[in-house]
Amino acid sequence: MEKLSDLEFRALEILRNDSRISVTELAKQLNISRSTATNILKSLKRKGVKFTIKFQNEPFIAFVISESCNSEECYKLLEGRFMNVVRANTLESLENVLENIRGKELVFIGKSSFVVKCDYCGKEIYDSPLIYKIGRKTYYACCSSCLTELKKKFARKNVINSE
Repeated sequence: MEKLSDLEFRALEILRNDSRISVTELAKQLNISRSTATNILKSLKRKGVKFTIKFQNEPFIAFVISESCNSEECYKLLEGRFMNVVRANTLESLENVLENIRGKELVFIGKSSFVVKCDYCGKEIYDSPLIYKIGRKTYYACCSSCLTELKKKFARKNVINSE
């Protein structure tokens, strides 16, 4: 791959933050003409740069039952097996992850359309939630402040229950 110019690199950084930006807006942010911005995009393509859309909320999800925990998010089932939750931005990347899970018995793949909400403030969580587990229950927090407050809430409940 050819080396990128400073302007091409800056354009990539802008596109990484918003891949759907118009050429006009890209030119404005780089302080260049629209035709120069178009030429930069053509140059990037010639140099082998691939443009893809990455979904913020990882729209594909798979639930995999297997003999071991093979993902960042997994739950032990009553009979001893594990339910692995696998999330991905594309079907191809989801398939790649699923190929590496050994001993899978059941796989359910779907589009992730549910919304996770913070168990403290109720706000919708679009990025990875902070997870707090107590026994068999899992709670989700949108930020470290809500996570701290959740922990305090359950600490108070434990004190009251032990009295």
